[in-house]
Amino acid sequence: MDREALVKRVAEVVLDEIQVSEDLEKQWAEAEKILPPSIRQRLRRAFTPRGMPFFEFYILLKRINLGQPITENLRIKFRKVTMRLNQVRSPVDRRSLSPAVTNQIALSLKSLNRFLGQLEQTTNVSPVTWRMINDIYVPLLTEVARDKGVYLKTIQRGAERWGEFRRMSGQQEHVEQMRDVDPESYALMHQMQRTLKEIDGGIEEQIRSDGKQHRKGFLMGRPVHYGMDKVTGEEMIYDRDGDILPKDAFIAKRKREEAAKLRLSKAKNRINVNPNLLRKLDDVEVDNLEGSVEWVALTDDKAKQGRLTRFLPTKRKPVLVPGENGEDEIHEYQVVTEDRYKGIYLDDLINASGRMVEGTAYTFNPKTKEGQQAPPEAAPWYSSDPLSADLSKEEREPYVTVADVVVERRSGWKKVTQKEERMFLKIPGTKPFTEVRNALKKLSCNHEASGVTGCLPSLVWQPVKRRSGKGARATGFYFEPKDFALIFDTLKGMSMSKQALGMLRSYYQELARAEQATQSSNLEAYTAPNLGGFKARVTNPVTGITTADPIFTVQKKAMAWMDANGNSGVCALETGVGKTLTAIGMMQKLVRDGFMEDDSTYTTETGKTVTTNGRLLWVCPKSLKGNLPKEIRAFLQSPRDLLTVVDVITYNEFSRSSKSKKPPTSIKAAWKGQRWDPSKYVAIFFDEAQALKNPLSKGAQAALSLWHPRKICLTASPMQKNPMEAYVLAAISNNTPLVGKSPEATTNRKEMRRFKERFCESVGGRVIGVSQDPLVKRDLDVWVKRNIFNADKVQVYVEEMQGPLANLHKAAQRARDRGALMFLETAQAQLTARGSLDPDQQELLNDLFEQYGVQREAYRLPALSSETIPVIMTSDVEAVYRGATLGLKDAMRGLVTKFRDKGIDRNAPKADHPDVERAFGRAFKPLLSLLNNLSNRPDQAFRDIAFMLQNGTLPTKDVDGNYHPIPDFLDVFLRIMKARFTPESLVEQAGRMHNPKMHVATEHVRKKLDVADGSSKTLLFSDDPDMCMETGQYMSNKIPGWHAVALADFIHVFEAGSPKAQIEIPTPKDLVLRLIKDEDRAAEIIRDNGGMTIHKLPFRRKMSRRFPQLPAHDLNTHFKADNWQQFAFQEILSRHTSVKTATLLGQSYQFGHNLQAFSTVIHLDRDTWNSESMKQRTARAWRQGQENAVDEITIDTVYSPYQGGVPTDEFDATLDEIRGFFQEIEGAVFDRIIKDAQGVKLGKEWNAILQRDASMIGLDKKVLDLMASPYVGRSQSPRV
Repeated sequence: MDREALVKRVAEVVLDEIQVSEDLEKQWAEAEKILPPSIRQRLRRAFTPRGMPFFEFYILLKRINLGQPITENLRIKFRKVTMRLNQVRSPVDRRSLSPAVTNQIALSLKSLNRFLGQLEQTTNVSPVTWRMINDIYVPLLTEVARDKGVYLKTIQRGAERWGEFRRMSGQQEHVEQMRDVDPESYALMHQMQRTLKEIDGGIEEQIRSDGKQHRKGFLMGRPVHYGMDKVTGEEMIYDRDGDILPKDAFIAKRKREEAAKLRLSKAKNRINVNPNLLRKLDDVEVDNLEGSVEWVALTDDKAKQGRLTRFLPTKRKPVLVPGENGEDEIHEYQVVTEDRYKGIYLDDLINASGRMVEGTAYTFNPKTKEGQQAPPEAAPWYSSDPLSADLSKEEREPYVTVADVVVERRSGWKKVTQKEERMFLKIPGTKPFTEVRNALKKLSCNHEASGVTGCLPSLVWQPVKRRSGKGARATGFYFEPKDFALIFDTLKGMSMSKQALGMLRSYYQELARAEQATQSSNLEAYTAPNLGGFKARVTNPVTGITTADPIFTVQKKAMAWMDANGNSGVCALETGVGKTLTAIGMMQKLVRDGFMEDDSTYTTETGKTVTTNGRLLWVCPKSLKGNLPKEIRAFLQSPRDLLTVVDVITYNEFSRSSKSKKPPTSIKAAWKGQRWDPSKYVAIFFDEAQALKNPLSKGAQAALSLWHPRKICLTASPMQKNPMEAYVLAAISNNTPLVGKSPEATTNRKEMRRFKERFCESVGGRVIGVSQDPLVKRDLDVWVKRNIFNADKVQVYVEEMQGPLANLHKAAQRARDRGALMFLETAQAQLTARGSLDPDQQELLNDLFEQYGVQREAYRLPALSSETIPVIMTSDVEAVYRGATLGLKDAMRGLVTKFRDKGIDRNAPKADHPDVERAFGRAFKPLLSLLNNLSNRPDQAFRDIAFMLQNGTLPTKDVDGNYHPIPDFLDVFLRIMKARFTPESLVEQAGRMHNPKMHVATEHVRKKLDVADGSSKTLLFSDDPDMCMETGQYMSNKIPGWHAVALADFIHVFEAGSPKAQIEIPTPKDLVLRLIKDEDRAAEIIRDNGGMTIHKLPFRRKMSRRFPQLPAHDLNTHFKADNWQQFAFQEILSRHTSVKTATLLGQSYQFGHNLQAFSTVIHLDRDTWNSESMKQRTARAWRQGQENAVDEITIDTVYSPYQGGVPTDEFDATLDEIRGFFQEIEGAVFDRIIKDAQGVKLGKEWNAILQRDASMIGLDKKVLDLMASPYVGRSQSPRV
């Protein structure tokens, strides 16, 4: 072949390849038709360009199906596009995807990844595989789009079921929206569609049975069925109502119907009908109707201008009507029960065209602040109707609309004003509404009639002008959607504009987000297998139970709740419920959903985009730094994957670094010399977040100043003293400004103060209860439920018991074990009523689980018994105690009134004594310290008094080493002491004294040991370090064995009255051989110290292992220096059988320690006024994994019941007793504020209202008319 021919041939081949390539491109371009440009444009507006690759990935799959080669890893690409989609904050609602959709994506990933893996291996997959891919992806894509208001009509075609997406019409979108907001109407429309389909089938059958030829057509805006005579060719139209008409007659009929609709569409804005002229029951009949009131929100036809919603109270009236079989049937009709429509049937308020027969009595212009009466003239076509009449002033009703208000904001250093929408209520100035006008004025903070405290800041009074300019009795109020329940309960009926209804509906949908997320049907995505990263079989380190899903139901609910709140919130799980595991689950979810990727971003409140660093921040108390790593290792398959991206720092490090912008030393390497910016973290977890309760503390200031969309506060004590503490934690997680001089921060600080004033009952400034006003209490419940997720141990135990009990019940039923069934019924009743089982019942239940081979409950909680033991002072001690309190006698009696009796008894000592509040101040600290010693260590108290008499100073020193001067209020007491005692005599008396509290505690410990054959262990708590040391030494003298004393910096062990120098534990030979491969080295370790491992005492801050001569391992955990306390108790003291008691310094050991080896808790003092602290201390032993019933004992020092032969005054109480009264009140306040709110159903007042559309009532009538069609049932089998 010559050169010219060769060139020509090459050119032909190239052209052929180009043509083939162009043909392939055209073929692949067919895939673009799946999502037309108009739909992609709407998706781009809803999901931004960052979210579009998720939708375009489906087009890519279609192109691959058409032959396009795969050029990248499909699984990695799909994971990236879903992760980016999860991070998108949609312009539609300024939110990311809802948790339900995010979880649907996550649950779909596993299946899709499997099929995408097959595609990567070969594109020649079977149609079945493509069908499975489409059956997952098409519904997923549709739901994702729907989540942001893009409603797609989907058609799946062919064997592979490829989806084609089309835009819905406005009417179709309305129907889809109705599925969410009005399920009843949605079901009604579907019923109508089914009925129409049945009628059309009946018509076709009728035409065929008439011997005519059938064809479909469309005439006068409606589908029609033609029946043509096969001989004459004449066509008749078979109408759905049974008419068979020629075409001209059908057209004339349709014109008459359309003319009636046209007259209605041209009607005036309102159609006024006098209610007195409608069908009506008299008042007696209405009052005698049985059943509860059902509220109906009736919304006018959408075609009507100024669409209106009226709220009406109704009851159901049973009426006999003829049934289909000729027998009478009972139908129920709703009748209005109050106000101007009382006695009227609800359906009669709707005219024949599906519109409300009457609008509100006036309109209101919120800009001009003027009311306007409704037009008196009726619509032209309606003017001859005898029902038409103008409304009297008495028939006017409250009206709610939306208005703009101007608020001040700060942008940088500038103050700016902007408009915000508020709801506006207009109440007529007529006499029937005088009471409700005045009631709302008292609640609005800006009205002179409002209370000084307890007013509602969001309710703002606004007088309304009349157009005539005369008077201003008509009243307006601005309010927020959250206040609707209060407004609704006050008014008992109103009309509402379309805009107001939309705002209200959005609020309640938002309110219900978190609550709906915690429903059991939504929790599957939060199981360990679906979160990913957990071990296939996990052994709970506390309970020892092995399971594939160690996450309890309440922990799943907590994660779902935080998820619905944007991965933030206050998670207040009680001690022992599992806050740390819940946090690990949240971390794994963030990994699963793509938030840990390098290009993950979030948008700030100012619109700034922040790229995160792929790391998590964990802030906790110093002593608990090792808890999170330990839990991660216990639960995760590859713990290093998470440990390497979590920065664990203390609260001190957090506050210091927030100010200096330098990373804490412990995590400096992770920041690689960069400036520390906590906003770069993916999420921030505050463990034991009660450390941030004081908004003036450095840690709280740093947390409040940090804006981050994912801040999680973990605590068992969201409120220790008053609800302001819970408010601060919620402000941290919600990014509520409280710090600084901005208008928002100033306003929020004022609202925080009003929060306490409105919701709490106080005496002398101390919270002693919750407001009993049901409206106020409901507002508090809603606030708590929205901002705090709380669950206690009893709730978790009862919930986790239900599954095992149900399985055991089934097993007993199969075995026909009547005795077991009767016992299970009793046990279930007691569990529901008391939240616990008696020890004998629990033992029998355990036997039944074993007998029938049923898995026991994963969460185990033994019974808790609490007892307060009074210890009467000796006469010498009481005399000195009363002398010390002489100056505070009236104040202490006032404290009894305040805390025990809540200040109710007017004849009791006054709780507002000026020294009552001083008793809590620093000035009285020396006196309180002296009283504590007289109660707890009377010998030391006598020595301290002797020191003061001899030296003229307090026995305590300041930071410079100088003794503190004696305060003035102790002068009188010391003069009395000097007149009665010499310093030497006081010291002599001290030497003869014994400690009654230690004696009582010792006797109780001895009894427990006797019952348990020496295997019982007891915890003792005190807030006095010296008391702790004395107790440990005293116990070791009285009871054989080891007695630990745990202080802030040391843990001592006493035996026979002396501190031990070391503890020896056997070194297990099998562990040595397993961890040491060198046989000679292993033999040497086994020989050392006679096969014993020695731990020097006292324990102190240093790195430790149970067997320090062996390398770190799961069986020989390494503890960092900050976790030395956990090491001492978990690895040594809890395990050693010689340990009988451990006396702990309360403030240092009340958080973060799992001490289930101890089954008795004794509180030696109440030096803390805080009930939550006492509960936390008991919870060290009474928690998950405790196998024994727990005894809680509090020892109080009290006066002798008689003084000089006369009974002691009931208000004469010691400091121990007063603290007990206060702690009891505090516990009740916590229950009323935090726990009670968890049972509240958010939005129940809205959900209880039956929301009806007037056009839907008309539709209901149309459906009934259709059901009367002769063609309904024609195509069905005859009834037998």
